[in-house]
Amino acid sequence: MNGYERMLATLAGERVDYTPSMEIMIDESVVRAVTGKDDYMALCDTLELDAVITTTPSKLYRSEILDAEKGIFRNEWGTVRRQGREVVSAIVDTPLKTAEDIGRYTAPDPLDDYRFAFLRELLAQYKGRKLVGMHIHDCFNYPYYLMGMENLFIMMFEEPDAVRQLVDISVEHNIALARRAISLGADYILLGDDYGGGNQLLISPEQFREFFLPGLRRVVEAVKDAGAFCFKHCCGNINEILDDIVGTGIDVLHPLDPSAGMDIVAVKEAY
Repeated sequence: MNGYERMLATLAGERVDYTPSMEIMIDESVVRAVTGKDDYMALCDTLELDAVITTTPSKLYRSEILDAEKGIFRNEWGTVRRQGREVVSAIVDTPLKTAEDIGRYTAPDPLDDYRFAFLRELLAQYKGRKLVGMHIHDCFNYPYYLMGMENLFIMMFEEPDAVRQLVDISVEHNIALARRAISLGADYILLGDDYGGGNQLLISPEQFREFFLPGLRRVVEAVKDAGAFCFKHCCGNINEILDDIVGTGIDVLHPLDPSAGMDIVAVKEAY
């Protein structure tokens, strides 16, 4: 079996020669330490990973450098971020402050070919040999990237319709990204939004179901309807919404972190 065959068999619940392996967002320092160069694909070959994936969705967008020394830049969403030592940059400032700002906002073009450059490289190298995926968001991260998490949470109470507008912006953008990636040959789409913290949800289960579950379901359904597998990444303790997330029709749930209170065996037995 090659990696592609091994992943397909595993996703179908079939016995395989050995358990397949994959990982998302491998830090560049790890890549260099293992391979001696900045080459993600060399790492995938060295570690014999069975699935490969594009990097953090934040890097799908062009950026304007605002302060090179501090690593501060503005991306196409209008969000100002700081690139530190981690793969994912930190939010410094957001383009939207009020509900009125949302109505005037236009999201980046999801079909800009810039978004798919690395996916094309992975497909050229691995299509049919490893499962090839694209890492995007679903409906939570972009709303707080655009508004700021604290403001977003306040708006859930004060301006709920505005929050739904933000969710729609995210959902429509990510569905378009997913459909295009799948049309290019992606075998799976990984949705990277985190709803859990270290010991509990970031929002209540009721808020998740009211504001975000419908959008998550729409993105998952679009991925599946387009003929690809849908992987859901969600860090933290998400026990209270496991039924909801699994019920969207996802094929894989990742990472199930024991340090955050997730019981891998219990989840496997339940689902």
